[in-house]
Amino acid sequence: MIHTSNSFMKDDNTFVVDAAIYQKDVNVYEMFEMNEMRKNDNLLGKDFGGVFKRFEIDLTTKNVTTTDLAKMVYGNYDLPMYNDEFDGVKENCITYIVGMFEHQVLDSNYSFDIKKFNGCKKEFESIWSEPGYLPNEPWFVRNPNG
Repeated sequence: MIHTSNSFMKDDNTFVVDAAIYQKDVNVYEMFEMNEMRKNDNLLGKDFGGVFKRFEIDLTTKNVTTTDLAKMVYGNYDLPMYNDEFDGVKENCITYIVGMFEHQVLDSNYSFDIKKFNGCKKEFESIWSEPGYLPNEPWFVRNPNG
């Protein structure tokens, strides 16, 4: 399963796509089924193979190279969001992505993280979370003064 993020063309006829993917053969939807969520131990320590990955496709040679931008030990990355005005036009450095089921203690303070990833620097710049909040699908809102 792939959720795409940034995509753009390089000057050398290479198409680039950043995506949140699952590298394991697992039913990723089971994590959202209430019966599975009630079985706390079923989600703890589960490796969904969550990776934020870059695919570079050389349109001349048809060669594809991949780079892991970020890997998650437990849980998965999902729902990447970026400034879609740049989609397919130019490289977009900032992507917001949700870290789901990464924390290994399920209690009343359990939360998902929203992470700000800088694709130009290939690193997370910041992480936001609030105890008891499970955000999904962050939206990029452009700063009119930015």
